[in-house]
Formats: sequence, C-alpha cells, structure tokens
Amino acid sequence: MNKKYFKWLFFLIIFFSFEFTCAENSFNYEGNKINRVGFIRIPYSYVLGIAFTDLINVKSEFKNTQKQLHFEISGIRKNNFDEKCFLPFITEMKNLDIVGSVECVQNSKNENEIFLNINFADKNLFLRWYKVPNNNVLRVEIFTEESLEKLKYDVSNNLGNQKFKKLLIDPGHGGNLPGACYFDVKEKNLNLAIAQDLQELLELNGYGAIMTRSSDVDVSLPARVELAQKVMADCFISIHCNASGELNPKVKGLEVYYAEVPKISQLNSFQGGYQFLGMSQSLDVLNMIDKHTQNKVERSKSLADKVRVSILHTLKENGFNTLDRGIKNSPLSVLINNSVPAILIECGYMSCKEELDNLVNRVYQQKIAEGIAEAL
Repeated sequence: MNKKYFKWLFFLIIFFSFEFTCAENSFNYEGNKINRVGFIRIPYSYVLGIAFTDLINVKSEFKNTQKQLHFEISGIRKNNFDEKCFLPFITEMKNLDIVGSVECVQNSKNENEIFLNINFADKNLFLRWYKVPNNNVLRVEIFTEESLEKLKYDVSNNLGNQKFKKLLIDPGHGGNLPGACYFDVKEKNLNLAIAQDLQELLELNGYGAIMTRSSDVDVSLPARVELAQKVMADCFISIHCNASGELNPKVKGLEVYYAEVPKISQLNSFQGGYQFLGMSQSLDVLNMIDKHTQNKVERSKSLADKVRVSILHTLKENGFNTLDRGIKNSPLSVLINNSVPAILIECGYMSCKEELDNLVNRVYQQKIAEGIAEAL
C-alpha cells in the first residue's frame, strides 16, 4: 500500500475511533435543560420530579446540620437550568411547611456541573430519592409523619391487596394533544373509543368504571393520577395506540407497560438514598414502605401480563392476529406516580397500515376491550 494512503487511513481510523468512544458516554452540556418540573401529592407522600432533556449523572448527600439535600448533577450547565420552573412548586412546598428554599449553584471547579440544594423545614419527615431507571428524571419522595401513620394503618390492614372493584379508565391524550396521527386518524379518538367499550363492559359485569375523560378534552397527567385517589379507584388502566415515526409495516404489535420502583436497599444503585429527618431511623418504616411499593409493582406487573395474554387470545379467537411485544417496565408519569396498581396498554402501531386498519375497525376495538375486561 502506498505510504501516503496508509497515513490517511491510519488517521481516519484513529479519528473515528475517538469520535465513537466520546459519543458513547457523552453529555449534551450545551443543550441539556430542564424539560419539566412536577410536584404532586399521592396518598402517602409528596413527589418532586425534575426531568432533564438529556443525560445526567447524580451524586447526593444529606447535610444534617443544614437539613439540606445536596445534589451534584453533572451533564448540565447553570445557564441552562431554568429556576423559574421551580417557583410555583417552591411556593407550594413552603405553604405546606415542607421546604424552606431551593437553590441552584454553578460548580466553580466544573462548568458542566451544578449543585442543587433543597433546604427542608424543621419538620419530621422521611425522604427517599433516586434517578428514575432508564430516564433522565430525578425523583424526590417526601413522607410526613401523618402520611407514614396512614401508610402503617393501610399496610397492617392489607388494604393494598383488595380485589379490583372500581377501576379508573384513562383514554390517553385528548383536546389539543391528539397523540399519533396517520391517514387523518388521531390516536386520541381510538383511545376514547376503546375506553368507552371497556367502561360499558365493566359496568355490565358489576364493576365501578370511571373515565378520566369521556369527550375530546385535554386532561393533565397529574390530574389523571389525582383522580385515581379522588374516586378511590382500586386500579388504573391507561389506553393508548403506538407509533414508530415513519410508516413501517414491520413494526407492529401489542405491548403493556407497568412501572418498577427500586427497593430501599437498591437506592444507591440508582444514584439515590434515603434520610430520616427529625425522626429516629426505623427498620419498620423502611420495611413498610418497601412492602407497599413492591406490592403495587408486583400487582401492576401481574395485571399487565394477564391483560396482554387475554387481549391476544381474544383477538386470535376472532380471526385477528398481531405480534406479542410483551410487558415492559417504564417510569411513565401515570404509572410511577399512581398509588394503585397501574398499567398502560399500547393497543397497536398506527404507523403500520395493516394494524391501523384493524385499530379503526369497531369489532377490533371491542375485542381489545373484551380482552381487558376478561383479564380482570
């Protein structure tokens, strides 16, 4: 080989090897921003969630003397951290006498890292925090003394294991949020049609069946979760249709989601931790929280699998075939923030024309609803 060509070939190999190595674990410092901030009350805790648009790495420490939860977040710069996102939630947390202040500081030694400090009020609390698995979301759960007493009562009375009698059905999207759109078909309308069929079937079978929306309106994700608490639902079922972007006849099928939550002993593996604030450390409290959260995870996972099997069986019996894409763990807001067993069903891919033709078919919609109902 000519020495000149060998020299250029060697340079290209080194260059592209370097590019791929850097890209593998790279942070988007320039573009990474806060995607959204949420603060929601669920039956046993308050939850503060901070979602970033790109990859982050988190180190945390609780500073007892300052009652401060200190985060070192690498992968974002201070000028991309919009503190205005926090203002309404800081006010709400102050009004609840939970948090005194929240502050963001640039690490003077590293321009690609910020310090986020949450200073808690002088109150007895239990804190659990972690980076949500497979997601760029930092989650802080705050349990008050009162909420721990309520949790203790419910766990001791086995209230998390009751049979499903009242279900909240959640047709995804709605209003100005149409979801996926193909060939003038909007996902929000398919979701609502299947949900209405399911509601009718459940009521005929003696269940209480309530909808998060019964018409073409937008309902926020926190409002959907809060409604499950308000109506005292035993179970939450969200109905969606999937899409893979461009039309693709090969990508199709049914999949059902549930959300896992790490056990207390696993928090370090998720860049998290826990802290008793103003209270003595109690193994009973740790075990009680684990028992409640893992019971919900297990029941959600079991329900997801039963629904998957039942829908596929019902469709096949009626001459319809689709691919089995299994059950999947995903920290979707309506799943991870729910205090009751919760699943999200992706009924099929609108981006596959063959499957879209099925999804608009009223018989197909009814059979999906029958499959869900029979799994309960």
